[in-house]
Amino acid sequence: MNTIAIQLTQEGIPTPSQYSGMGPTQERFKGVWNDKTVRVILKNEVYIGHTVQNKNKKVNYKLDKQVNLPPSQWIKVEDTHEPIIALEDFQAVQALLAKRSFSRKQGELHLFTGFAFCEHCGAPYSHMNQHQKGKYYLICGTAKRHRKLGLCETTMIREEVLQAHVLELLRGIAEQYIDPDKLLSSTHTEMLEKAVSEKKKELNRLHAKIEEAKRLAMNLYKDKINGAITEDMFKDFVAEINGEREKANNQILAVEEEIRTLSEHTTNDEQTRQMLQDFLKFPKIDRLTLAMLVRKIIINHDRTIEVQLTFQEPIHSKIVR
Repeated sequence: MNTIAIQLTQEGIPTPSQYSGMGPTQERFKGVWNDKTVRVILKNEVYIGHTVQNKNKKVNYKLDKQVNLPPSQWIKVEDTHEPIIALEDFQAVQALLAKRSFSRKQGELHLFTGFAFCEHCGAPYSHMNQHQKGKYYLICGTAKRHRKLGLCETTMIREEVLQAHVLELLRGIAEQYIDPDKLLSSTHTEMLEKAVSEKKKELNRLHAKIEEAKRLAMNLYKDKINGAITEDMFKDFVAEINGEREKANNQILAVEEEIRTLSEHTTNDEQTRQMLQDFLKFPKIDRLTLAMLVRKIIINHDRTIEVQLTFQEPIHSKIVR
């Protein structure tokens, strides 16, 4: 969160307080983001089209102090407005936020923090830098904290070894279950259908605009008959309305042509297909991708691991030194 906050501050992105009106504190540190604000934004469902209310309430009518309410008491209404963030992206971010994070001195997060756990005691695996500079190892948190008590065995696994092993498992799943050609066709079709749907919404909006112009012209005519407006005023208003109707009609023709083009469009993009095939080989993996695919990694003392996936049954395997 802090890294994102620093970047937003350096790029001069206005803070929410700058948009809504700054208090004394914000005046002193105008334009400075903090990690708490970033986290609140990342967890805000308004960006996926939902409205959430009743998050807090006053202690009593005499005091301005408010207390936060548990999510079970929130009032949420879905799809109240157009989302600006895809639901899949929002869910992936929530999964990542739920994981505990630990930063190296360089600011880079450890890949498996919050994902790897000990099979024996259930404690999360911790990271430590040992033996060689720049080489990171994972060790059971209990064994690390209570080594002298012997509460859990000290089994260390090099981070890059576990990463290579998990990547190999994911590549195997991709090769076994995913057909790039079918996936590309399905994805492309979905994108086309979404684009056509958006264009049809725009078409409906333009037709509604024309109907509103007709209604307004009729009301102006009634006002002229009743003497509420003069003949010259009526002509000026109608001329302006007709100009807007003509503009909307031209836009309708353009949108209809775009819909026809999208509906007739087919793809044979070999470059896109090759990019998709390269991606499915998993050349590398980051925490966001890991959160989308892996729920938990259970590590045993004999170096066998269980990878609990988000989309199918767990995979059991053994890490080779």
